[in-house]
Amino acid sequence: MMQHFMTQNRREENLLSELRGLRTSFPMMPGAQTASTCRNLASPAKPQKQHHPNETLFHRHRSRKPTGFFPMARFGCGRLPKFLCSAALLGVLTLLLNNVFLEPHDHTSPEPKPEPKTEAEPGPRSFPVLANCNKLSPLLVGPCTPRRYSPPSMEEIQKKSGPLSPGGLYSPPDCRALHRSAIVIPYRNRASHLRSLLDHLHPILQRQQIQYRIYVVEQWGQGTFNKGRLLNAGVQEALRDDNWTCIIPHDVDLLLEDDRNMYSCKPNNPTHLSVAIDKFNYVYG
Repeated sequence: MMQHFMTQNRREENLLSELRGLRTSFPMMPGAQTASTCRNLASPAKPQKQHHPNETLFHRHRSRKPTGFFPMARFGCGRLPKFLCSAALLGVLTLLLNNVFLEPHDHTSPEPKPEPKTEAEPGPRSFPVLANCNKLSPLLVGPCTPRRYSPPSMEEIQKKSGPLSPGGLYSPPDCRALHRSAIVIPYRNRASHLRSLLDHLHPILQRQQIQYRIYVVEQWGQGTFNKGRLLNAGVQEALRDDNWTCIIPHDVDLLLEDDRNMYSCKPNNPTHLSVAIDKFNYVYG
C-alpha cells in the first residue's frame, strides 16, 4: 500500500515537472489558471459527446418563444385572438379547396330569375262617365190614373221598386240626373195609404229620371197630429244626408195622376204640385 501510494505520488510529480517544462516552452495566455488545467489533465479524460453541426441550431429553434402574444402569431396574425385567426385560416383553406377541387364556374353576375306571374288584384271599380239626362224624360207616359185595389205588402213593393240603394236612394242607371229631390211624408197610423203611395210613386219618379229619396216621418203617441213639426224634422234629417236641389213636402193620401208633373224645383221660386185634386173636382181654389 505504501509503495503504491509512493508510485502514485511519483507519477503526479513527473506530470507536474513535465507541465512546468511545457510552461517554460509555451507561455500561457494571460488569465489562464494553471491549477485547474493541471487538475483537468491529472484526472482521466471523459469521452466528449459528438454533436451534430446543426443540433445547436435546432435546439435554439425549439426553445425559442413566438414573437406574438399567442402561438398563432408566428403565422402572421399579430395579436388577434386565436379563434379569429383560426376562422380566417379556415376560410382561406375553404376558398382554396373550392378553386382547386370543385368544377370551375362562371363568376359573372347571375341573371335575375323571372318572378312568378300572379293574377293582378282587382283595383278600385271604375264607373263610366254618364251623360246628363234629358230635361224631358223619354220614359214618360202621361196620364196614370191610380187603381183602387188593396195595396201590396212592403216586401212586394220593395221588389217592384227597382234598383234602390240602402236607405231608399235611387239614381238613373243610364244617365246623370238633372234634379235631386227629397220627398218628406208626415205619417201616423195610415199604413194602407202609405203602401198605396209607395207602390204608385216609385215607378213614376223613376220614369222621370231624377235622383230621389223618400223620407217618412212618423209621429209617436196619441196626441194631436202636428204636421208642420213633422215636416220640419223631415227637412232637417234630409239635409243631413245630402245637399238636395229640391225638397217636396208630400201628403200620404195624395197620388199623382200624370207623370209629366215633374217632382223637381225651379231655380228662383217654389212650385205648387197639387194644384188640382179630385176631391175638389179639380178646381183650383
